[in-house]
Amino acid sequence: MKNLHKFLLPAAVMFAMASCTPEETPEPEIPTTTTPTAPTPPQPTINGVNGVLVALDLDFSITQMGISVPLNTEMGIAAFYNTPGDTTMVDAGTVKINNVSLTKNANNSYLVTAGIPSQEPSTLNYDGGNTNWSVSGAGSIPAITGNYAYNLPSYSGTIPTDINKANGLTLNLSGTMSNTDSVYVVIISGSTSFMKSYAPSASVSISASDLSGLTASSATSPAYIEIVPWKVIGYQTISGKTFAFVNERAYVRTVNIN
Repeated sequence: MKNLHKFLLPAAVMFAMASCTPEETPEPEIPTTTTPTAPTPPQPTINGVNGVLVALDLDFSITQMGISVPLNTEMGIAAFYNTPGDTTMVDAGTVKINNVSLTKNANNSYLVTAGIPSQEPSTLNYDGGNTNWSVSGAGSIPAITGNYAYNLPSYSGTIPTDINKANGLTLNLSGTMSNTDSVYVVIISGSTSFMKSYAPSASVSISASDLSGLTASSATSPAYIEIVPWKVIGYQTISGKTFAFVNERAYVRTVNIN
């Protein structure tokens, strides 16, 4: 499966002064506040299937003026292929998650995002512990129904706020994961990144060498760390084609890298 969004708050204040010799007072510059966009979490690669349907909760938090600001979204993602291993996605008709339709993109990938302020839908109702998928089918892809009662993966451990590349990074995942088959650890800084998959019981040790290629973060170029547990909650084989259903949660935080 192939890896798959800014609010500006403009403000201007103008003052005028009247005198015997009129002069314009310069308009003060007001900084524009930009809400960062969360990087797209990695999607699991499931071998030997004709389609992957992912219920993803994006737990994204940024720190502004010393205050943690949550910017959470829920996503439904799906992709379908004529043959396992193909790189070209195909049409599967109408795809829904918890009765909410996904949008089919030009490349036949499917996506819906809920929780963006002032946009619909406001939720995909993942908190109920149910992920109910329906696919109408098209071409070689049959109609599919997948109803699963599994809570999404969770991580209760700490997420570092600072990374010194020279010291490496250690994360103890043991005892901090639930409903998880595997977990990605991702660090992104500008155009540079580190990503690796680990067992949910692992003690993760990321060396200075692993981090050496990352650029240092700054106020204008923030860096992010992602802890991304995921689990295959079911497979279905229909008309000789196999489809995987995945629950995933991405914990994304800003991090200082030096």
